[in-house]
Amino acid sequence: SVPWRGALTVTVTAVVNIISTLPHITYRVAGKFAEHDCSGGLDTKICRITAYMLLINTISNFYIYTLTIKSFRRFLLRKVLSVTSGSWLTSRDSRGHRR
Repeated sequence: SVPWRGALTVTVTAVVNIISTLPHITYRVAGKFAEHDCSGGLDTKICRITAYMLLINTISNFYIYTLTIKSFRRFLLRKVLSVTSGSWLTSRDSRGHRR
């Protein structure tokens, strides 16, 4: 009786979260036991890659929710429509008067 889209959302979000955070956690834990320096070489590349993976996790949540949750898509559509129908889109002169 669990909605399949909700279960899919939770599962995909959890998997992406684990895949994207595990390298960063491993890097940080290994750094506690070994001397490392993020100023150059391979260590810098690993540091950047793990940081980028965390960004991918954050960004992917938006796409996962958009693809799997219909109410989230409706919410986004309402927000986009409210922004695009705003009066700030009307052309104004330098004193703020409508043209």
